[in-house]
Amino acid sequence: MSDGATSAFVTELAAADGAPRWAFALGGVGASNPGAIALTADGRAVVAGKLRGQVTFGATSVTSA
Repeated sequence: MSDGATSAFVTELAAADGAPRWAFALGGVGASNPGAIALTADGRAVVAGKLRGQVTFGATSVTSA
């Protein structure tokens, strides 16, 4: 998942039995440090945090300044 110092993931668990429904990895050649997660009114996950170097979110890579 990561070639860097730290990585993170977000997963959705079924309310009934805790079974995983999906997971999303955040990682890259730098550090990705999530600091908070929240849900929007329509149930989408929003993750906020810090990154160092380059981090990949799905098919999109972001490089820190």
